[in-house]
Amino acid sequence: MSILIISDSKSDRDLISAILSVNYPVYSAKSAISGIELAHQLIPETIVIDIHNDEFDGFSILQSIKQRQDTKSIPVILLSEECTVIANTVKGLKLGAFDCLANPIDDALLSIKVDAAIHARRQELELLHSKEQAKERHPDILVVDDATEMIMLLERTLTDAGYKVKTASSGNQAIALAQDLQPQLILMDVLMPGLNGFDTCRRLKSNPSTEAIPVVFVTSEDISSAEEEGFSAGGVDYITKPINVPLLIARIKIHMQLKMYQDSLESVVKQRTKALRQSLEKLSNSNQIKDDFLTIINHELRTPLNGAQGALYLLQHSDKIPSEEKELLATADRSLADLCNLVENILILTEAFAGTLKLESHTFSLSKLLSTTQEEGEKCAQSKSLTFSTNIDIAENDCFLADSAQLSRILWHLVDNAIKFSHHGNITIKANLSEHPHHDELLNFSFTVTDEGIGINTEKLQLIFKLFQQLESNSTRQFGGLGVGLPFCRALLFLMNGEINVSSEEDHGTTVSIDVPLRKCAKNKTSTAQPLDKVDTSNKCILIVEDNPVNQLVERKFCEKYGLNVITAANGEEAIVALENNQIDIVLMDCQMPIMDGFEATKIIRQSREEIRKVPIIAVTANSTTLDRTLCEEAGMDDYTPKPIDFDELTLKLNHWLTNHPHPQKN
Repeated sequence: MSILIISDSKSDRDLISAILSVNYPVYSAKSAISGIELAHQLIPETIVIDIHNDEFDGFSILQSIKQRQDTKSIPVILLSEECTVIANTVKGLKLGAFDCLANPIDDALLSIKVDAAIHARRQELELLHSKEQAKERHPDILVVDDATEMIMLLERTLTDAGYKVKTASSGNQAIALAQDLQPQLILMDVLMPGLNGFDTCRRLKSNPSTEAIPVVFVTSEDISSAEEEGFSAGGVDYITKPINVPLLIARIKIHMQLKMYQDSLESVVKQRTKALRQSLEKLSNSNQIKDDFLTIINHELRTPLNGAQGALYLLQHSDKIPSEEKELLATADRSLADLCNLVENILILTEAFAGTLKLESHTFSLSKLLSTTQEEGEKCAQSKSLTFSTNIDIAENDCFLADSAQLSRILWHLVDNAIKFSHHGNITIKANLSEHPHHDELLNFSFTVTDEGIGINTEKLQLIFKLFQQLESNSTRQFGGLGVGLPFCRALLFLMNGEINVSSEEDHGTTVSIDVPLRKCAKNKTSTAQPLDKVDTSNKCILIVEDNPVNQLVERKFCEKYGLNVITAANGEEAIVALENNQIDIVLMDCQMPIMDGFEATKIIRQSREEIRKVPIIAVTANSTTLDRTLCEEAGMDDYTPKPIDFDELTLKLNHWLTNHPHPQKN
């Protein structure tokens, strides 16, 4: 447990050592060579590197440390002159740094950042250790069957395929083993004496410690008569007897991979959400640090989600996927959509609390927005056997000017909460418009959701707008959620000059109402955009600029699917060369890249010769903040899409720019 300082300034080394040696052993090096050698020898928990040195470049040391297997996971904190700290922070993060600190050094801030780095390092080591222990202890598959011959067949078949197998001969034994051993998958016979497979599955799914374990049923029954009950019990698939061994192994492999991806995503989200809370508490007094943190979290959460969502989109739109596997893809897509929505809500809420969120104004139809909310609400209510009624007094062909995306999020949060916390009864939504008391150009939009669910007691009613407050309650653990919904709605409504009110009685339901002023505008023109596969893409060429190989692959496959010729580049410099040497019709430009980012590349392109500077550029960025959108506009980008990419929306954007802005050389 130690800290290594690399700086050619003796005064800086002495100062940092004095601050940190109170809690940690500190070593220092004044040259790049000695610093790198000490890093390999000591394997410290954190390394502090001065970027500005007369004898060496701090970024080069960072790259050297990150290239070595034994030191690449060590957190590195960079020291930068105050005037360049923002630019150096961005560059350092791209190269793998943990954080960046301005010099002259703030004692308290240095201690906080070093503590955070060491905490992250220890958590990472503990996670690796726990994963190794879990791999040794937990079986891959639990086979449950009352027939000895079938257990022996399945155990031998799965063991030969390389899986660790445990067995149970009854439902009660399976529940006990599942709780104790936490297998990756359960292969469950349906017809067993006592507790049958369906009832066993229901009990597993009602227990928080086993609810996430996928259950595949094994049955000799006609599937059509049993599959509805099996899926409603919580099963994910069926295998019929007699066992087709190759098919069994293939389907087991798919489910094991899906479980691995799910566990990995959940682990990442839990770790990063925890880090988000801790960092917000420690850095609440520094607005600049909040902005930097928000940028990092945006990028780190959105980037992996973009690859997963893009791959699922392409698979779902492929003709080569067997029909029996499409349900699995649909399930994965729904789960990923929920995860993306959760991440998006947390990031928007964080940006709102940091004071950097700015609403956008677009013309939209309120009646269409409400119709979409109503349709989604009816589907979700039906899945829980709830009735859903509406009383919407909004004229069709209306037109307003506001941030329709954020308003839609608010409405859906209210409807989703009502459904989530209701076991039975009716969900009612009411909506109407009225004259604004002070401004003729505004109308007051009122929206009310009433349910007959669990309600909220008087004491809890005073706390529901506090962030993460519901996380501590028994009801939230039962019904799910992070306790960000109502704080999220209130934060957005505050920016919209709106209000939210809640009334509730425990065990008798809840009523939530909002009032938002909306600006009237001229009737919106109907969009004439056509799907990209209806547009003539022959001889059209797109340049994809993306440094992440997974995202580059997904974007390339998407564009090729619709007949576009594709050229790829891994950074801004490569993009400029590609534009000089090829006839490009449109550019999909990532913003955060090494060597040269998308902002700088776009500025250079806009100053080039006419055929190049007029090529449309669509920005793609994981830092979906208001500041980032402003930077895109200032750089000269024509359009913008955040990660994870909504490929249906990207289709319309590509159609618009390819149709209305042909390449100058082709005119």
